[in-house]
Amino acid sequence: MDMNRIPKYMIKYFWDVDYKSIDAEKNKLFVIKRILENGDEKAAKWMFERYNISDIKYSLLNLKGYDKKTLNFWSVVFDLKVKRSYDWK
Repeated sequence: MDMNRIPKYMIKYFWDVDYKSIDAEKNKLFVIKRILENGDEKAAKWMFERYNISDIKYSLLNLKGYDKKTLNFWSVVFDLKVKRSYDWK
């Protein structure tokens, strides 16, 4: 398997894009965000093995569009103080 491809079992999280065009490294923030929002335990395990914790935290702290439930859950997991409003809705 190509090291920059996401596993086939995760296709369901990327229904709206061409799965084969996703580069796990170049598109890492996109991939991380999708897994944090929709991923199951297997996808999360892959994410933690693949990416640095700092990349995952960066995604949570800097990308817009997370729903409140997802943002609050992962903020507790990583002990992050997210100080942004939910202004994207």
